[in-house]
Amino acid sequence: MPITVSQPFLLSDAGSTRATAYDIANKSVRAGDVTTATWLDAVSAVCARPYDHRTGTWGETLRLGEGADNHCNPALTAAPDGRLRVAYGPHGFWEAAMFNHGRFVMQDSADGVTWATVSSVGYGATYACLITDSQGRDHLLYRGGSGTPGCFYERRQLDGNWDLTTKLSVLRKKPDYSYVNASLAIGPGDVLYAGFMYYYLDYATGRDESAGVCGLKSADGGETWTGLDGRPAKLPLPYDPDFAIPHRGAMPYLGSLAVDADGNVVAFTHDFGAGDKLPAPDGSLLSVFRNGRWHTTVLDPFLPAGWAVHRGNVTVDARGRILVALDATRDAGAHRWGHPSLECFLLASDDGGRTFACAQLSETNPDVPNWLPTITRQGPNHDLRTPLVLYTQGIAGKGCAPEDRTKVYAVWVA
Repeated sequence: MPITVSQPFLLSDAGSTRATAYDIANKSVRAGDVTTATWLDAVSAVCARPYDHRTGTWGETLRLGEGADNHCNPALTAAPDGRLRVAYGPHGFWEAAMFNHGRFVMQDSADGVTWATVSSVGYGATYACLITDSQGRDHLLYRGGSGTPGCFYERRQLDGNWDLTTKLSVLRKKPDYSYVNASLAIGPGDVLYAGFMYYYLDYATGRDESAGVCGLKSADGGETWTGLDGRPAKLPLPYDPDFAIPHRGAMPYLGSLAVDADGNVVAFTHDFGAGDKLPAPDGSLLSVFRNGRWHTTVLDPFLPAGWAVHRGNVTVDARGRILVALDATRDAGAHRWGHPSLECFLLASDDGGRTFACAQLSETNPDVPNWLPTITRQGPNHDLRTPLVLYTQGIAGKGCAPEDRTKVYAVWVA
């Protein structure tokens, strides 16, 4: 079935160089007749902008707060009563008092216009992935902790109390830098699904590696965690093939998780390439955990001829379609981050991830990349009738706080 998408709408011409990056987190949500989008303006301003579906118009841009750098990654969710919540924070440990040594700031809003800080959370926390269950409890994944950071889970009760903290993953070595790209999804009955990767970097040698991607589930609101097949998990979990989400290549990454219309976990993984090694031609995978095992489809063949997946994320809309928002390149080189050839595409499947239709989302610009797309994610309180894709047009910049500006675009998926 053909995909219908809108023309790109310019949300901001003052975007950060990571304006829509860190796509493990949800960055747009519809509650009632209003969709709210969030992104970063340069360098680290957390912005939100509402769209009224009744009038078909965008409202004014709201500035919710300031991060430490362009990695502060706003994560947006909605509660059962329609209140919006956003968590954002710094890149590692920062001395700024506003972040209390690396804690996320969490705000909420009853009307999408007036926002108030309600909490801080997450020790040494970076890269929030926040979602609210059908009872109104908040669930948070992030990279954090002292020493070598791992994937952490925290839960916030209805009274505002963060009552549970669990370290889900661990690296059995001490690298200079580690990354988990933690993604959280919720299925029927508020069953939680957590995915994360095992990336590390040695500054002295320049060697970096991803051991792989794993997944866990919790059927009791985060109290206990098992493998997706129910097998016991000893936490924190080192990389273990028995808990692996399908992945291939020299540098496997997790894109994100979703849950399909039948309650099955859906995962997108991709090979980022390592050193001078190109990403594997079969390294971008859409996998569905159905009937106790993974069913996997390679995605690159569904793109136009000559294009190769760079990275992306997955959701399932109100019609039950599996949607993958991704950026892709025609460049044959290994170093694709911020390459000018990058463009944004949408893949859509009506048959449970076996086959996909494809549409280009971005209007081609040969001088700068259109990249870092992120699509509306599921949640028990999220309306997925009108998914929204946000993406960045502009250069990658250098370092964590460049002064370069980008453009942020929004595309509706019909």
